[in-house]
Amino acid sequence: MLRRSLERVVLILLIYGTAQAKEEYVIGRGGRPWPESGTFENFDTTDPRWIRVMKVDPAENLALGIWDRGGDVDIPVWGPTIQAPQEEKEKLVDGDPTTAYIGRPRYSFGAWYQVPITLDLGMPLPVNRIRLISREEFRARMIKEYRLWVWDGDPDSGFELVRQDLENLSPVIDVDIPLQVVRAVRLRAGPLMSTWEVAEFEVYGEGYVPLPATFLSDVIDLGRPAVLGKIRWRGWRDEGAKVEIQTRTGKDDTPYVYWRKTGIGEEQVWWSESGEPLTREEYENLEIKARGRITEDVENWSFWSAPYDFEEGFEGVPIESPSPRRYIQIRVRVIPTTAAGAGLEFIAFEFSHSIPAHRISAEIYPSYVSSVRPTKFTYALRPRIMPGDTGFNTLEVSTPMRADTVRSVRIDGEEVDFDVEYGEDRFTVRFPKVTRDQTLVEVEFDCLVLRYFKFDGRVYDSELEELPQLVEPGDVTDSLPGDNISVRVSLDEPIVASVEVHPNPFTPNGIGESIKISYSLLRLEECPVSLEIYDLSGNLVREVYRGIDTNGRYIRTWDGRDGSGKLVPPGVYIYRLSVRADQGDEVRSGTVTVVY
Repeated sequence: MLRRSLERVVLILLIYGTAQAKEEYVIGRGGRPWPESGTFENFDTTDPRWIRVMKVDPAENLALGIWDRGGDVDIPVWGPTIQAPQEEKEKLVDGDPTTAYIGRPRYSFGAWYQVPITLDLGMPLPVNRIRLISREEFRARMIKEYRLWVWDGDPDSGFELVRQDLENLSPVIDVDIPLQVVRAVRLRAGPLMSTWEVAEFEVYGEGYVPLPATFLSDVIDLGRPAVLGKIRWRGWRDEGAKVEIQTRTGKDDTPYVYWRKTGIGEEQVWWSESGEPLTREEYENLEIKARGRITEDVENWSFWSAPYDFEEGFEGVPIESPSPRRYIQIRVRVIPTTAAGAGLEFIAFEFSHSIPAHRISAEIYPSYVSSVRPTKFTYALRPRIMPGDTGFNTLEVSTPMRADTVRSVRIDGEEVDFDVEYGEDRFTVRFPKVTRDQTLVEVEFDCLVLRYFKFDGRVYDSELEELPQLVEPGDVTDSLPGDNISVRVSLDEPIVASVEVHPNPFTPNGIGESIKISYSLLRLEECPVSLEIYDLSGNLVREVYRGIDTNGRYIRTWDGRDGSGKLVPPGVYIYRLSVRADQGDEVRSGTVTVVY
């Protein structure tokens, strides 16, 4: 009996340990193959270990694939609607040089004309070569005059003439054109009253297909609600290509709401005749006339996250979508150019069924601040803790720059002891463990904010190997007027703020070898900045810095030497900090004293 009880305890511990362990879900190499993981548009998935944007093989005749790509050959024989027979069109692009399309002049409305042939490739492709081949044994039907046009597929543009030759003497017309995006090629052959033929209409190119490529994963079921950790990937991106990787999470297995038409006017409802929510399968089984609209399920699913940084994802970046959630979906979108492509070997993300709380709401106050000096903030959070949740004793808060002071931590209004670690872009504070539902936690800290910033927070139990859980913005307490974790700055503030000089005076050849001039730039995109040192006569002594800066805190150093590298004489000098922005130029100046 004792042995049986021990075995049961061991089994429970094993199950619990497995449930709490951090797990990883992988799509691509080392995990679920790409083709079995979702839907694709304009991606090459011939190698199931990779997804890559499509690339044109220079040796491939692109005209042979027009039918597979949904393209066509347009040969009107009477007006715009009556076309040449399909078997005649196919002779142009069948890869068989022994068959040929025979072109003849047409008579219409009192005039003779040559029918143009338009080859629709099915999609825009990078093209740099066009070939027209006639059969050697039928030289009498060789094209003697021709004009070639190309069209890039833009509805707002037209066909552009790329070559014409009114004295052709060769059965093989080989035309090189600058590499460009081409959707269709048009040929008008002649001369006017002649009969001519084309055995093969060939098109060649090279480079990447310049169409946005999209991968949308299936809805991934994690079995039960789980905390999400970092998402990472391995792949490549050429300079000029854009890669967007996003996530969204949900509480049910479909991010969409399916509607059916009731037949009563324009009425549409989202439930079936049995009163249950309409599933995708039930929707597709409806008669077409009964199918209503399909909308995003914003009640049970989050919006798509902002795209994650592609390079940072090689090491892993925290998932920004809300958790704990049971379902997650991943979207990859690549926007290539003809010269720049991208591909992914795998995408993987961490998850854990060890949950600090089912939901953690947070807000920050104040939410509108001055950018001239640090602000004292209150970061408040309140958890929804249910049976089985672990609770937490650690809060990590992202900051726009180093926050040097955490003033206090309060739990349900009572100050508690805490430990804090400061980083350049975050601080981590530990306090007594919170395990009770609806406990109010408040952290007071000082931080300088120069631009709009979202103070993301994550909580976890430092004693457990669990993933940090992202907080969600919400109304936490009536004592704070906000319900968000984002902070905005006043637009009336100056461009340059918090200029400091230290030490001043300084001794270049003594203990203080250099002087630091620090300043903050506010509300700026990239703009020219310069820092110069002058003597009291107005002569330039040294250009300390000249470059392009944006929002942030900067420190520039002067070693007390002039432009030739010599130590300057003792005395008073003037620094001049100049910023040229769209809002106008702003200059700050002050004195620096050199002593020996």
